[in-house]
Amino acid sequence: MNLVTKRFGLVLASVIGVGAIAVLVAGTTFALFTSSSSPSSQTFTAGTVKLDNPTSASCTTDVTNMEPGDSGTCDFSVDYDGSLPAYIGAVLNSSDDTGLLSGLTLTINGDPASATTPVLIGQTYSGTPPYTATLGYTLSPNADNSYQGTAVTLTVTFEAVQCSNNGELSTGVADSGTNEDCTDPGPASWSQTAAVDVTFFSTCTGSSAGWNSDDTAVDLAVAAGDGCNAGLTLNNVGSSLPADAPSFDASYYASGTPRWYIQLGPSITAGPYLFGYPDGTWNVNNCGSVSGGTTFDYSDAVNAIATNCPTYENDVTSVNIVADTSAPAPYTTTLTDIQYNGQSITAG
Repeated sequence: MNLVTKRFGLVLASVIGVGAIAVLVAGTTFALFTSSSSPSSQTFTAGTVKLDNPTSASCTTDVTNMEPGDSGTCDFSVDYDGSLPAYIGAVLNSSDDTGLLSGLTLTINGDPASATTPVLIGQTYSGTPPYTATLGYTLSPNADNSYQGTAVTLTVTFEAVQCSNNGELSTGVADSGTNEDCTDPGPASWSQTAAVDVTFFSTCTGSSAGWNSDDTAVDLAVAAGDGCNAGLTLNNVGSSLPADAPSFDASYYASGTPRWYIQLGPSITAGPYLFGYPDGTWNVNNCGSVSGGTTFDYSDAVNAIATNCPTYENDVTSVNIVADTSAPAPYTTTLTDIQYNGQSITAG
């Protein structure tokens, strides 16, 4: 909501001379007529994204005595009780597998089932509840005797995520927040954390950074010269250090470059920062008694921050991968398998 405030000012014009002003200031007190008005108070309330309990299942007993080539489907349905337009998806998890899982082909609504990324099964703005996930299963016709007597437990879990501010329209134009009807191809993220994206940077003529020609890796070129560098900044990373170590592979690495540079606090001179390297080692800098020369693994680096400068533990302000002239320049390097906070950083 845009709030527009109008300010009304009173302009006083004077045409009396300087001498007269002096007399008036010394002997007269002026009063100013004033008035103020406040609009009525408004209450702001966040919307909700909420799934009801599953409403029905077409498979109410276990599927038994499967033979090679057997196939079938089970329908599972859920209602939606939130106030915000949302995407509805389903994931498939397995447990107690004694060997059968590897012989099964599993789908949800015809798409390959996943334990990590929900299959989109509907959206609430124009969809009609209940929302149904159809689990399809086939035991391979080539299943051999090793599958006899094996079993696995499969669990369908429904997930919902808001539509607005969570993706791009089919035209590729970023969602402005007015796309309440969930018409884009699906959510950018099913997580509470927005999908990480990147911004590239470079300094000096001859330095460059960007996705390679097929958008599968990041190419960095560093020119010779003082202060020359190239790299990428990760956006939407949140304010807490990730639980798992960020990582990447580099086709060329020397003398500490390229490296992770994670800033905590306002700047490199006013807060601690971490350097992380492709070999999995980390340095903590500007953090109490911890010096940059001390090498840690990632978990110990996080613990060092928690112990020596705890006020910055949840104050991540910038996450970057930087290549610079710490190694002899000019040079090029290609970054692959970039991982941050459980996400693979890709051009998509």
